[in-house]
Order: sequence, then structure tokens, then C-alpha cells
Amino acid sequence: MVNDLKNTLLIGLTVLTLAVCAWWLDPQHSTAQQQVDPTNIPDPLTEVEDEPVPNAFEQPPPLPRAAPPSLHHLLGMNSARARLGRAVPTGEGITVGHVEIGKGQYLPDTQAPQFRGVTFVERSGSARVSPHASATARIIYGRTGLAPGVSVVHCFESHDWMTTGYLNANSSQAPSGGPMRVLTHSWVSDSPMAADILRRIDWQVDTNDTIVCAGVNNGRETPVPYLLATAYNVIAVGTTEAGGSSGGYTRVEVAGRCKPDIVGPRGLTSFTTPAVAACAARLLQAADEMTDHAHYAGKAEVIKAVLLAGANKPRYWEAQPGHPLDEHLGAGVVHFDNSLQILQAGPPEADESNPGTIRMSNRMGWDFRTIAPNGKHTYTFHTQAPMGEASIILTWHRRITGTHTDENDAGNSLWYGLPRLADLDLHLYFTDERGEEHELAASTSRVDNVEHIYLKDLAPGRYRLEVVRPEEVHEEDWDYALAWRVELLKKPTTDDVAEEEVAADEQE
Repeated sequence: MVNDLKNTLLIGLTVLTLAVCAWWLDPQHSTAQQQVDPTNIPDPLTEVEDEPVPNAFEQPPPLPRAAPPSLHHLLGMNSARARLGRAVPTGEGITVGHVEIGKGQYLPDTQAPQFRGVTFVERSGSARVSPHASATARIIYGRTGLAPGVSVVHCFESHDWMTTGYLNANSSQAPSGGPMRVLTHSWVSDSPMAADILRRIDWQVDTNDTIVCAGVNNGRETPVPYLLATAYNVIAVGTTEAGGSSGGYTRVEVAGRCKPDIVGPRGLTSFTTPAVAACAARLLQAADEMTDHAHYAGKAEVIKAVLLAGANKPRYWEAQPGHPLDEHLGAGVVHFDNSLQILQAGPPEADESNPGTIRMSNRMGWDFRTIAPNGKHTYTFHTQAPMGEASIILTWHRRITGTHTDENDAGNSLWYGLPRLADLDLHLYFTDERGEEHELAASTSRVDNVEHIYLKDLAPGRYRLEVVRPEEVHEEDWDYALAWRVELLKKPTTDDVAEEEVAADEQE
């Protein structure tokens, strides 16, 4: 155990670094992501300042610059509302967990008018208000949050959340969990004891279908942090903000895996992480409201797959050879409406004329299935005209055997966290005019639990997609989620150009 956690607040001209440690963690390695001063943060959801009224006897002021696209616009919230009106999901009925670092100071300002109507559960005891917690809270819930329907939030301090409050780390007890279906984490750590934490959170996600959004650190030169973004089953979140965020692959629990999984626009990672969590909460509400497929639509694998498949690709996105995702941008920039359309399209139909084949009759959709060792599932689709970009995501979980019975003490159940991971691949084939089939693309990482095929356009013709499990290491069947999005061919619009320019400016 190290000494009690210490909070160090360094306020410069615009940058704030909150540096604290979690119970046994190295105090130099457990921090909230570097952020702007939370006491002077403009509301990221309403960023336009009031213009002064000009004096009639003075020269008129220069014309104001056009306001940049709003976060609601960039995230696809506006387009979803335009499609669905009041039927658009808002996160209603979804309980959120908000975890912040800082002993005795982890709560948002629960009395702020912004949060009127939100019930807060102080899971880690009474505490002072944290400016960082208030800033991240404004993104996800409350009257102007990205998921304004969320009305119950469980708040944790990270040390308590990792130990007796949730994960029961460094003990013989399994994680205790709770009613939260989405958890947001805007803090990082490089604990040398990360393996126990990572395995416990992977177990929790796989066992209870909890959606965990965990930010990486800010700055392209920073490595992927051990906690919590390195966990297999979480959704690791980066940013397109100037300077970027962590990348270069994982360093523990098998090095070389792609993280982050996805990025958000306009904001450092403490803000993009709750933005992705807000999208997840909205998708879970949509899944709950589905009449035919609600049980599978809310699976953690499905929500992760549709979020990644719905992500927009910045023009500088590129996956390196042998890797499914861009090393800094993951699957791309989160876009709620794309992902919502994928989710609401539902799973595909079986092809009665060809047993064992699934017919993908819609441009968008998802599937949740079980595959046996050395198994193969085939999906087919046909395009009669040229199509735009195609994004296909395959996800599955790392499994953790969480408990066993001590042979020397009958009935004494101990946590020991044995991990195992199946190997799945993704192949796409195209049949040309002569009827000859060619492999068009493949994603075959040996270490990741996500595969991704992305093409900028599709020619007319017949396609065959294969999910393959080329291994016999684990005898058990394995669940997976597949999500796809094929866009119509379209000319760039003014909005498309504006978004592309904003993304380019942020990258520079």
C-alpha cells in the first residue's frame, strides 16, 4: 500500500493536470487526463459567445466568424433527431456510472441547475465537488448533456471503484458490480499491478454486458495507458483534438493490440470519453425498445460493434498492415446516427435456399452468433449499382475464469482471473463479371479481439463475407458480434466539407 492519495492541481494559462494516485498505484502514474482549467471551461455543448452590441457612432465591428459545427452536429445527434423527431432515444432508463479520480473530491456539482432531475448515488461516500467531475458530467447527462434522458448516476472515486466499491481488486472476491449499464472513466494509470484490474473489468463486461468507456491519455507521444483503456472488452476512447491522443498499441496483457477503439471530435479525452458513453446510453435505450431483438441488441459486443462500424473515417485514417484499426484513431470518429441506424436495422435473414448462409439484405445491420472451433459463418450480399464506403466490424470478448475452489480448503472460492481468447478472422470475397471469385479484403490480427474491413467504395456485384475461427486452442463455442454499414454513393455536401475541415484543423 502506498500512502494516502494526494491531489496536485497545477493551473497554467489554459492547461490543468490533475495528478493523483489510486491506493497501491505509483503516485506518478495515476492521473486524470490533461485538460483545460475546469473552473474556466466553456460549455462544449453551447460554445458560441454573445456578441457585444455595436455603438451606432463607432465603426461597425468586423463580421463575426461563422460558428463551428456544434458537438451535437458532429456526433450525429442532430441528424438522428431530424430522422426520428421525439422518438429519438435520449438514454432514458439507462443507469450510468461516473468514476473520477480524487480521494474525498470525486463528485460533480450535484446542486447545479444543469443537473436538476438527476438522482446521484454517492457510492464512495460524501466528498467535495470536483471541477473535473463537473466538467465531464456536463457532457453526458443533465438538461443539456448528450444523453439528457439519463436520470440516475452512480458516482465513484476510482480507488473505491477498483476495490470494495466495485471490482474488489487484490482480494479473493469476484467483482460486485451494480445496476450501472454504462460506465465512463476519464482517468488513466500505469499501475504495475494492472493485470488484476484489467481481468476483473473484462470479466464484468463479459458477464453482465456492462458498457465501459475508458479514455486514453492526451498527446500523440503518450503511450496507451495500462488502465483502463488496455482492457480487451472496454471501449477505449481517444480524440481528434490538436495533438491527438495515445496510440502505438498496448504494452501489457499481450502487447501490440490496437487502442483506442474509437475517437471523439473537439475535446481532450476527458470530454470525448463521456461523449462516447452518452452515445452508448442512447443505443442501449434503443436496444431495450426493440420488439424482436432486444435481448441480443443490448449485448456489450453488439453495442461496441455498431459504435465502431458507425464511426466516420477522417481523410488521414489508415490502419497499419496486420492491424485492424488506426493506431491513434481506432475505427474513426464516433457518429451516433450511423450507429443507431445500424442497430435499428436489426440482424440479417437466413438464406433458406442455401443452408448455413446468412443473407445481408440491408445496407446496414448487425448479427450476434456463436461460432465453434474451426467454424465458419458465411454472409452474402449483392449490389446492383456502385456503392460508397463500406465499414464492417467483428468483435468478441476475452473471457475470464473468475473463481475456483481451493483444493486445500473445500468451499473456499478464490478469484484468480485466468484469461482466454479465441481467434476470429474476417474475409471479404467479390465475384467478378466472369463469375470468378477473388478475396477483396481481410482482417486477420492474431492478438486483437476486433477485426475491421474498410473500403472506400464497392463495385456492383456479388459479395461473400466470412467469419472464420481458425483455431482449436479453446474447445468451447464463442460469441461474436458483426456490424456493417454500406453507404450510398453521394457527392460531398457543404456540411461534409465543413466537418472534414474541422477534423483537419484539429489534427494539425
